[in-house]
Amino acid sequence: MTELVDTIVAGGGTAGSAAAWQLARRGADVLLVEALPGIDEDGDRAFELAYVDPVYQALAAESVTQWEELASSGAFGSAGSGATGAVLERTGSVLHGHAPRVDAAAEALARARVAHEILSAAEAEARWPGFQFAPSVLFAPQGGRLREGSAIAALRTAAADEGAQIATGATITRIRILGDDLARLEVRLANDDEREIDCRRLVVTLGPSTAKLLRGLVTLPRITATRDSSIVLPNGLGPAPAVLHLSDPGAPGQRYWRGDAAVLGGEGTLAVGWRDSATPDGPPRSNALPSREAAALLRYAREWLPGADPGIPTPTSRVRTSAHHGDFVIDRIGPVVVGAGFGAAGAGLAPAVGRLLAGLVDGIAAPSRFSLRPDRRRAFDPADTPAAARRA
Repeated sequence: MTELVDTIVAGGGTAGSAAAWQLARRGADVLLVEALPGIDEDGDRAFELAYVDPVYQALAAESVTQWEELASSGAFGSAGSGATGAVLERTGSVLHGHAPRVDAAAEALARARVAHEILSAAEAEARWPGFQFAPSVLFAPQGGRLREGSAIAALRTAAADEGAQIATGATITRIRILGDDLARLEVRLANDDEREIDCRRLVVTLGPSTAKLLRGLVTLPRITATRDSSIVLPNGLGPAPAVLHLSDPGAPGQRYWRGDAAVLGGEGTLAVGWRDSATPDGPPRSNALPSREAAALLRYAREWLPGADPGIPTPTSRVRTSAHHGDFVIDRIGPVVVGAGFGAAGAGLAPAVGRLLAGLVDGIAAPSRFSLRPDRRRAFDPADTPAAARRA
């Protein structure tokens, strides 16, 4: 017998879990379906606040408030974290480097009324020993480090507290569109039983599987899965902010850079990688880095992170999905709401992204730049890369 649920959220990562929470708190009958039996989102993500683009800046400012609301609701504690800081540690986020981009980001934060400071390199180096900074430094104290696994647990807990059903260990094998207000999921459970579930609205946030399961149903932009590689270095100099070092195309000393440099502090460690520079995802056989890539990251660490120990690097990698045009994909076609291409930034912005996805279920349009229809998106400048369009 086919079950019927008003709204199904397919995919329980940060975006899907946030959508389930936002829907449930509106009183929707919602079921979250996730293939993994547990939460396998080990690792941290930067929560950055400095975006030049006003649409993304608004999402960041909204997410600050939403994360605080989750903390006050007790969901973080219920998720086993014990304290807000165990999910979102407000170490602050720092932007430095190419002065025009830093200045533009500062102007965007001022327009959005997000707290920030402008520091000299000397002031920043005194505040965070072990770092070297370029002359233009922008600090947003409400940014920091998001523990993604704990954040997902908190979002699911909050959703369940609002009445959502959470089904883990359930793999979606097929999606069918039966009408303007009806979709059907074929689901395989952990015990290999098969189920069919119908719904009035279907929110799809399946990461790399989104394109495969929606093939022939919804025309998506090219969504690619890539693997971000970084090295993790011991750091004994205390808490560190989330740092994005903006590359300067005219700086001769940066010719070995692969993009903007991202540094994320952990418990006695610093993770160093290149932002918006990744390799196509392949079988996760190992975290091994190509020798030239590792050498470039080590060189950066020696030059800009003298407080870290570059002699004992540990390679690591994370998979992310991105749309080829650089923007998020958040739109609805018939009964299907699609959320895809969130890249590295999506985790921190998840509460606001979840609100947009839930709004589409209720017929509230998302910003047109996230549309599935190219004719509804703004004209795209070739220079408007993800690093330039969304961030400083």
